[in-house]
Amino acid sequence: MPTISVNVDVDVELDDIDTQDLIDELERRGHQLGFKESDNNELLEKIYQALVSNDQIQPIALSRDLVFNTIGSIV
Repeated sequence: MPTISVNVDVDVELDDIDTQDLIDELERRGHQLGFKESDNNELLEKIYQALVSNDQIQPIALSRDLVFNTIGSIV
């Protein structure tokens, strides 16, 4: 049986698509989205506290940990 291929152009407003639907679709396609807010809340809180206290060293070390946790690369 012959196959027919049809191409259709559709204008899509991304604001009309639910963010979670986009995330689910990207994950279904095997894309790693990296940062997940709940995974790093404690680390982000430590970075925030170090910045608020004007610590000049700790935020850098904690940021390295955040990068590693988020994208798996050592800085």
